[in-house]
Parts: sequence; structure tokens; C-alpha cells
Amino acid sequence: MVYQNNINNNWDPLELGARIRRLRGRMSQTAFAELLGIRQEEISRFEAGLRVPSVEFLVRLSGIHKVTLDWLVMGNPTGGEGAAREEEASLPQEKELLERFRRLGRKDRTLVLSIADRLKS
Repeated sequence: MVYQNNINNNWDPLELGARIRRLRGRMSQTAFAELLGIRQEEISRFEAGLRVPSVEFLVRLSGIHKVTLDWLVMGNPTGGEGAAREEEASLPQEKELLERFRRLGRKDRTLVLSIADRLKS
């Protein structure tokens, strides 16, 4: 019961939406939604705090952006966005590669992923 009260007192869907927006960065809502396999309208509702994302979506988002669910949902800093950004800074080419990948169409993304699969074999 204490745990549930703690969630009710500290959890804010607007703050969750702000963290989702922060992870999206300069990417358009449409491109971000396509990357995550949902509609742009859903991203808009999440960011505005009008709708709470599913656990499946939150897990996918945290995995892609290398942030903890604790940071994403509750805003707790340990292992959150700061840790992911630190890791990102160690590979400057990674950010450019990700931004270029995000601008590709669906077919080209599939091609790039298949090439990456072949390279890691």
C-alpha cells in the first residue's frame, strides 16, 4: 500500500510526456512514431499527457534510447537519460548514423538492418 501511495503522489503523466518529448529530440513526431511502430497521434497524446503509454511501448522506448524504465516513468535520475547520453558521447559517429537512419524510408531502413545483421555474423 505504501508503494502505491508513493506512485500516486509522485507520478505525473505530463512529466512522462516531457521525458518522451526529450527522447524524441529534433525528430518529427511522425518519424518517431514510425520508428516505434505507432501512429503520430499517439506520440502527440503521450507528450501532452492525455494518454498513458502501454508498458510494451515504454519498454521498447527505454530499450531504443538506453534509459531505465525508472527514469522514463518516474524521472528518477539513476541510470536514466544522463547515463545514456554519456554512452552516446563516447561514440560521436553513432549520433550521426542514428539521425541518418531516422531520415530513411521504411524500405531503406529494412535494408540497412539486414546489412547490419550480416555484418555482425
